[in-house]
Amino acid sequence: MLLFESPATLLLLAVVPFLVYLRHFWRGRGGQIRFPFSIWGSARRSIRGSATRVVRALSALAFWAGFVILLVALAGPQEVRRERVFITRGIDIIFVLDQSP
Repeated sequence: MLLFESPATLLLLAVVPFLVYLRHFWRGRGGQIRFPFSIWGSARRSIRGSATRVVRALSALAFWAGFVILLVALAGPQEVRRERVFITRGIDIIFVLDQSP
């Protein structure tokens, strides 16, 4: 059975969609800092716009997935195994057969 040490921390997961909206979809969030890919090589190796979008989308997805995993880790997941012990009164019967000559 999976239990959490502090399950109230999981309530922070409800804030994640709001943060994603503020970071990626809200128009009043300000400007963006552009990173020139040309510093990694010569001008011949230019990355097209669609490849840049894919890299940005994957990096944003990896960031938010890591953030969610961090919140779940902060909740302290624990696997608990409970054994059932049945204490009943029983009778032992032993049959002994002697085959000595």
